[in-house]
Amino acid sequence: MLESVKEEKRRKQMEAVAEDLFNTVKGRRRGVAGSLHGLLTHG
Repeated sequence: MLESVKEEKRRKQMEAVAEDLFNTVKGRRRGVAGSLHGLLTHG
């Protein structure tokens, strides 16, 4: 029983970390796309 509780906690933590990374990458990508678009339209 204790083992499965530990496993569940670890899985939830990993999911949270993965979601964090995903959101960070998504935000960064949007920033890059925005600046590229700016360069192309104003350049």
